[in-house]
Amino acid sequence: MARDRQQTPGVPDGAPIIEGAESAVAVANVRCAAALIGRFAALGVRHVVISSGSRSTPLVLAASRRPGLDITTHPDERAAGFRALGIGKALRRPALLICTSGTAAANYYPAIIEARQSHTPLIALTADRPPDLRGRGAPQTINQVNLYAHYPCYHADLPEPQPGGYVEGVWVDHAARAYAAALGSPHGPVHLNVPFEEPLIPEPAVATRVMQKMATHDHQHVAPGLVRPSESSPQTEWDFVRSAILRSSRPLLVLGPQDESERPIAATGMEWLRCIPILPDVASQWRTSDWPTDNIISHYDLSLRCTRFAHRAVPDCVIRLGGLPTSRLLNEWLAGFGPPLRVLVNEHNEFADPYNYATHRLHGHPVDALQRLFSGPDEARCDPAYLRLWREADEAVAAVITADRDQLNPRELFEADVVAAVFHHAPKEGIIYLSNSMPIRWADAYAPARSPTTRVLVNRGANGIDGLISSAAGAASASKRTVVLVIGDIAFLHDLNGLWGLARERLNLKIVLLDNNGGGIFSHLPIAGHVDTMERLVAMPHELDLSRAAALFGIPWRPVSSLVEFVEVYTETMPKPGPQIIAVNSDRQRTWKRHRARCQQIETRLSGQTP
Repeated sequence: MARDRQQTPGVPDGAPIIEGAESAVAVANVRCAAALIGRFAALGVRHVVISSGSRSTPLVLAASRRPGLDITTHPDERAAGFRALGIGKALRRPALLICTSGTAAANYYPAIIEARQSHTPLIALTADRPPDLRGRGAPQTINQVNLYAHYPCYHADLPEPQPGGYVEGVWVDHAARAYAAALGSPHGPVHLNVPFEEPLIPEPAVATRVMQKMATHDHQHVAPGLVRPSESSPQTEWDFVRSAILRSSRPLLVLGPQDESERPIAATGMEWLRCIPILPDVASQWRTSDWPTDNIISHYDLSLRCTRFAHRAVPDCVIRLGGLPTSRLLNEWLAGFGPPLRVLVNEHNEFADPYNYATHRLHGHPVDALQRLFSGPDEARCDPAYLRLWREADEAVAAVITADRDQLNPRELFEADVVAAVFHHAPKEGIIYLSNSMPIRWADAYAPARSPTTRVLVNRGANGIDGLISSAAGAASASKRTVVLVIGDIAFLHDLNGLWGLARERLNLKIVLLDNNGGGIFSHLPIAGHVDTMERLVAMPHELDLSRAAALFGIPWRPVSSLVEFVEVYTETMPKPGPQIIAVNSDRQRTWKRHRARCQQIETRLSGQTP
């Protein structure tokens, strides 16, 4: 078929839809695109993120004409990918990504990796050249087949649209399969590579008639069954673990990062569980749940820094639900002793166990697991002194934090206290989005249990610092809630393009920027002792006035220099609509010294009260 020819001149209203081979190609493109987008919309997709390009115009046109879709645009495909990721995290439903061919598609890769490893639904539609143009030096053409390797839960290279309509059914079938895979077990990203021949789209009047006809075409009447598989672990394994827990005197429940859908159930009928120390990761949703705080231990990361307490607190049984906890110290402590029972429970049958300490692995939903393991009339043998040991340590750590914070110079500012204040004064029914590196570690160590009004989102699949602004923007646009992003300066610089849509869309996203002029986490690692190498090649101080980035994108900038000032600005900002950046300037060395001094105070306090 001829290529690179001009499209047929304008077709008068009322003319036949197809006139000549070229018009037939253009109409086939639009029909297939409309069928594909229509099926996704019928299945439940409501959000589309589009980056500009030519080859993708049939998909873009189809999305623009489909009622009920919330369409967002972003010129940077990398930022767009994380925008869709944030939507998926907020809604637990996939957003559509649409881009043109070539390296545009490659820029989705980081978001797709994070989506796979954090079990976040996402659908990537990458436009492509027809198969006979691949590998022949055609412009803007790369090998996009299986571009993302094994990370998608489903991948298909769709057949090229053909006049006659039979290809539409193939596309629709792939859409149904892809959607089911995105919401399967586990959730994750899917990729459809979508080839289009030129001319890409017909003249506007013809395109309008095609779209109108496709809107009445019954491609969307059958939705695939989205079945959540039942627990694959045999009942005998659940019974064995439950019996072992009942016999245990010092059981410990550890909760890793989990989703909103896995918030804890009400305490009714779960009195047994209230006797057990619960160590919840800050992203587990349990510190911000309606579960009573009597046995929620928030500051375990700081308590375990006391060697004497860590030895005293060894359990005889550990049950861990959800993903790998953020605290490396907790993970190493759990791997450092050998109780007879160490159980991991995960609904995705993907058990994060890099320390190889599990003795049993159960496949099941966390809430269902709690009911199966802890509810019922059986009497447990839990030693109340074990819970009391953890509670007294947690209260002692909280007292040290408060006393040390109150002794700080009013003009001095400690990053961890700022992050804790983010939780203390969080907006009701809002979302806190934590960047990787130090923000999530400060939150995990210092954020206490609080009222059940806040959801915590993180990108802990691959633990990267890329795309955090875009991810938070996606969560804000999809959830319609106030979102607070806590982010470091390097991660902020990494995703500056993510700021592009904030002011333009007036998203209710507040950014708490921890600016310590470089990679703050490296001050806590052994490389910090090699000062010259550390500063020049690892911490990489940026020496930039980041307020200029806010000015470039038209986002209000509020610098603060003390904790009191931060709380005032933060609470004043929350009710106001639109984006805002609260800039917290700190010194990396002083921050590290303050944290070390506080840990030493905690160790002294716990050593003194631990017999």
